[in-house]
Amino acid sequence: AMEVFMILLSLVFLFPVAFLVVMSFKRPGIFYDPFKLPDSLYTGYYRSAFTDMNFPGGLLNTVVITVGGLMLTIIVGSMAGYMLSRMNQRFFRFAFIFILSGMVIPIVGSLIPLFKLVIAMHLINTRTLLVLLYTATLVPFATFLYSAFTKSIPRELEESASIDGC
Repeated sequence: AMEVFMILLSLVFLFPVAFLVVMSFKRPGIFYDPFKLPDSLYTGYYRSAFTDMNFPGGLLNTVVITVGGLMLTIIVGSMAGYMLSRMNQRFFRFAFIFILSGMVIPIVGSLIPLFKLVIAMHLINTRTLLVLLYTATLVPFATFLYSAFTKSIPRELEESASIDGC
């Protein structure tokens, strides 16, 4: 009974996707009849997306911004999380709380100073700005996750790995 329910539920979720795919291959004349299947595959909409709308350029922007932001977030968040979870001095505890406070402050409250800073740095309409913004907003959460993960690893395991030469 559960399998039948899950199959029906998956069909409910997949129907809109299948509907969109079928609608994308219809000719403009039969586009307004949603339940009529296309008699032939019309690829004019896809050609228009690639030529008129510069789809490859948008895809390149998406890949560069996503990969750049993700790599910077992983590098900075993992190093900060490891450092802040292994050091027990008062400064590092304060730094950890300061970084975590970045998750509490809403981004809307800092938009005007951020905009002035971006104008002063001449970063308007650049990929670099988006990579830096995504990194800055995700680093507190990444630091929190990595520090929690690092705290779950016993120090003895790191000590034995360093003795073994790792």
